[in-house]
Amino acid sequence: MALGLPLAIHLVTAGLHTAAGDDVPSVTAASVSAAVLTFLVRLVNPTDGPLGEEPGWRGFALPGLQSRYSPLAATTMLALLVAGWHLPLFFLEEGGLQPPVLVGGLVTTIAVTYWYAWLFNRTEGSVLMVLMAHSIEGSVQAQGWIYMIVWCAAAVGLIVCDGKAWRRPVDPRVVTSPEARHQPPAPVTLASDSRRG
Repeated sequence: MALGLPLAIHLVTAGLHTAAGDDVPSVTAASVSAAVLTFLVRLVNPTDGPLGEEPGWRGFALPGLQSRYSPLAATTMLALLVAGWHLPLFFLEEGGLQPPVLVGGLVTTIAVTYWYAWLFNRTEGSVLMVLMAHSIEGSVQAQGWIYMIVWCAAAVGLIVCDGKAWRRPVDPRVVTSPEARHQPPAPVTLASDSRRG
């Protein structure tokens, strides 16, 4: 899922562009190898988005928010923070000052945040899985209204089809700090023991 869904999003987007009569770059061995190399570099480059962001957004912020709010509310708050964080980056990109590019980029960022949160919670708080998903998602360059709509559909689909995942997680490892995850469990006291003494 970490690698498959982002790739499926790109394939669906390319298919819709083709159906609409848009020019879509053909996939070649060179483009595939370039995407694989980009993916591998993004996994280990601390100055790039995935490794630079995921320990903070999913490793720290999301568990803290989920300790007080449901995953849906926590993710919504985090999505707005992440979109605000990325806002200056859109102004650095070509056409970033144009409302369609800006709005499409921000909405896509918000939609993708729901995917990352779902993946994080479903893998018992694995930042590595989200790091891989983030790396593959950005290894193939895509933008525009169709890309935004496909990601929004995926986010809505996750929320509607897996409503249980958006309630308070059962596994405490995804709502506590990394330090608390490694604490030994509290000793169990039997009811009969509490009556003694």
